[in-house]
Amino acid sequence: MKCPDCGEHLDAALILETTDDDRPVYTDYQWWRCSGCSTPFWAVLVEDKTNIFNDDLDHRGYRPEPDQWERTRALAAACRPPRQKRCTCTVHQSPPKAYGGHAW
Repeated sequence: MKCPDCGEHLDAALILETTDDDRPVYTDYQWWRCSGCSTPFWAVLVEDKTNIFNDDLDHRGYRPEPDQWERTRALAAACRPPRQKRCTCTVHQSPPKAYGGHAW
């Protein structure tokens, strides 16, 4: 992915994967940082597999305040491993969110 501000590469700082127990919907909470301008971004990727003929992806990025980005990333990093969709820890049950202005 490219930074919407400077066009440089975005590096994933942390990805927290979750799933809905009732249906095949997967949600990734993502903390990104630009390799060029160091701007932090937070994103939500929702993959809905309820229809096997149509993989529906919704990826929305936001511009949180840097301190909010760091605080929520640190909370999410408390889970090890964050990519275990079925983890029952409190971080996976109620993921920290870092909304801000729209980025993508």
